[in-house]
Amino acid sequence: MDQAQTFLQQYAQEIELVSLFFITNTLIIALIQLLPVLFVLIIHNKSKESFSEELFISSGLAPPVTILTPVFNEEALVEVSVDALLALKYPDYQVIVINDGSSDQTLHTLISRYELEKVDYAAEWKLEHEPVKDIYISRLNTNLLVIDKENGGKADAINAGINVARSDLFCVMDGDTLLEEESLLKIIKPFVDDPEHTIAVGGTVCVLNGCKVRHGIVEKVGLPKTFLELVQVVEYLRAFMIARNGWSRVGMLTLISGAFGVFKKDIVCNIGGYPKGSMGEDMELVMEMHRYVRDSLSSRHHIAAVPEPVCWTEVPSTIRSFCNQRTRWQQGSLETFFNNISILFNPKYGRVGLLSMLVILVVDVLGPVLELFGYFVITVTYAAGILEFHALLAYIGLMTLFGIFTSLLSLWLEERWNRSYKETRSYIKLLFVAIIENIGYRQLVNLLRLVGWLQFLRRKKEWGYMPRKGVQVIEQ
Repeated sequence: MDQAQTFLQQYAQEIELVSLFFITNTLIIALIQLLPVLFVLIIHNKSKESFSEELFISSGLAPPVTILTPVFNEEALVEVSVDALLALKYPDYQVIVINDGSSDQTLHTLISRYELEKVDYAAEWKLEHEPVKDIYISRLNTNLLVIDKENGGKADAINAGINVARSDLFCVMDGDTLLEEESLLKIIKPFVDDPEHTIAVGGTVCVLNGCKVRHGIVEKVGLPKTFLELVQVVEYLRAFMIARNGWSRVGMLTLISGAFGVFKKDIVCNIGGYPKGSMGEDMELVMEMHRYVRDSLSSRHHIAAVPEPVCWTEVPSTIRSFCNQRTRWQQGSLETFFNNISILFNPKYGRVGLLSMLVILVVDVLGPVLELFGYFVITVTYAAGILEFHALLAYIGLMTLFGIFTSLLSLWLEERWNRSYKETRSYIKLLFVAIIENIGYRQLVNLLRLVGWLQFLRRKKEWGYMPRKGVQVIEQ
């Protein structure tokens, strides 16, 4: 102990400089995360312009869309999800469910519920994927197709669905996701406003845990009971209301959630389909689309996020599945960054190369490492008497207030745009969670991101499995 104190006193000035370095870097990360907040508040939201859904449907402007839903061991939610898709308010769409070699009763549930029968279905097999066993069509609703194939992963399943899809636009959804009745109409609007340059659009994903469902529709929006699920509600609102929405408004969006996004089929086919084997195929796909358009077509293209179309998905309810998800997300971000590092600071790729990649570098690649080591260094310097208490308090207070501010703003935007949570007490509860998440939960997430870093360096790929609790279904 005496040797440690002697060392700290001997190198007090150097240690103080290191401490200031980590504090400065953490503040830079916070300032970068503040940018989308400013974009949301300052830049006009075009998606909120006057929009008559009835006129949109009757005018024939709505383009045909194919909804692709890959499922693997989703028997708990697949029936509810498909019911929601078949109840959508949209004039011309087809639903293709891809059973990716499920080992549970997913396929049997689909066959029984929708009276499926095998058909010979013509398709363009442009993209590679694992062998297709059978294709089914529903006798109850001919707009529903089911592809049964060998297991190959989510990206492989989506590629099989793209081959079978006949429309120019396709919508990708997770098998545990429920769309609101008018969500498809709202997410298509950017394609109608600018059909030549819009190549992909993402919607808002909300937490399904705690909600009540009837006939595949979220009839009563509720909040989950556990803190782990509640804090993810706040986290999702912050990610979609602010981050995705803000970066979209300045043409710097690099991620569309695999839970709900619409893409141009020809662009995706030209880049070889969904990237297989990637831990972050959603982010990798968007980056490849950016690169392809800049390399092969024109410099002007648009990848957008629209806050109004909402889908609902189940989030991890156990600490194990949560940890697996967050480490996997971090690995996916790192893979995408290093796979596309050649466009970093490359003016040929516009804002994505000059700015978006820089944001990923600072926030996703270096962020968790710098922030966690910053906590350690600051704690040591304070314990050694090098860092003054008021400086430590100011740092912790500033970071906590920043986290609370962004969370509160996301709640306000959600109430302003979507009003998914009808009860005032729900917002009060989320407000409380937004305050306390900054002490403990934020540090846990950064620790899991550091674990993701280590697994990335070890080239260890584990997708993990999230057990489904299912949702509370209201009977007739």
